[in-house]
Amino acid sequence: MPLLSRAAVDLLELEVGEPLTCARLEEAIGYDLAVVGVAPKLFLPNLSGVNEGPGFPNLSCLGLLSDRVLGAEMGVEDRPIGRSGEYQSVR
Repeated sequence: MPLLSRAAVDLLELEVGEPLTCARLEEAIGYDLAVVGVAPKLFLPNLSGVNEGPGFPNLSCLGLLSDRVLGAEMGVEDRPIGRSGEYQSVR
């Protein structure tokens, strides 16, 4: 049973510009973790590993992940000031 309908796949192929593959879909994910150009937004944080690193969509980055998804509705394009994605020791 396919995950997406034929109409959904056709729409995604139009937006990414070529036949839909996992690699191409991963490359089409923007800063807000949604597929660029698709409306309504299709958020795919689990496929963002190519752009954000393989551990990004797990629980240790839940705050950053939610900032990106929720910020997409508010039109936030730039990274927040004073916050980095770098590891910071608690000690």
